[in-house]
Amino acid sequence: KGKGKGGAMKGKGKGKGGGKGRGKAALPSPGPAGLDLPIGTSLTAQFDDGEWYKATVVQVRKKAPEVKVNYDGYDASYDAWLGLDQLRSKLLPKGSGKGAKEGSGLPAVGSRCQAQYAPDSNTFPAEIIEVSTAKAHAKAPIKVKMEMWLPPVALKAIKAPAPAAAAPKAKATAGPASESGLAVGLELTALFEDGMWYKAKVIKMRKGAKPVMVSYSGHEGVCDRWLSMDEIRSKALKAAAVDTEPAKGKGKGKGKGKGKGK
Repeated sequence: KGKGKGGAMKGKGKGKGGGKGRGKAALPSPGPAGLDLPIGTSLTAQFDDGEWYKATVVQVRKKAPEVKVNYDGYDASYDAWLGLDQLRSKLLPKGSGKGAKEGSGLPAVGSRCQAQYAPDSNTFPAEIIEVSTAKAHAKAPIKVKMEMWLPPVALKAIKAPAPAAAAPKAKATAGPASESGLAVGLELTALFEDGMWYKAKVIKMRKGAKPVMVSYSGHEGVCDRWLSMDEIRSKALKAAAVDTEPAKGKGKGKGKGKGKGK
């Protein structure tokens, strides 16, 4: 009897314990309220240097910092737990990510202010371009873009701006000007307001009474004018006129021939 009872009790105990254990393991661990960042989500995360890099979510938990990320291209030794203000993703709830959390006491991004670059310096106009509640920026959580005048000696490692791409040449529109043999870039002689003729260059063409815009040599962009065909001189105009003469002659010959035949 004793053995039988004991055996039955043991069986009952094991069944209870096993059932409870399996039930707990099956439940997913809840994440932070309002946060939906599945494992494997790609986002942008802030690193210790304050810069932002591409990363992947590897773990999420309730307490802050809530999200553990792996920086793309780096091994697990660089993985870090980060707060929501150190992450940028469309999946994050509004109010998190780049910018101040409500109640953080930090100004809104885009605000204008007067800022000092050193404790004893003058203040200068500035714009707030980023704020952070991350521990790495605890002493200086506000990033600004400052406007100030400086002497040349205060500048180092100056890099000249990249040359601007050349503007596309204007296309000549069909009309009297284009049919005359003129083209954008052609150099010619043009009449000016003082009644004198000066060297110029065709810069635009259009239809109308004044179809050609010229820029006078040495005064580019200052005295540009639209001119009529009788206000410009060019060999191209004469060449175009000569090219049209054979067509007229051919027409006359045809007409005479027909007349004689009749």
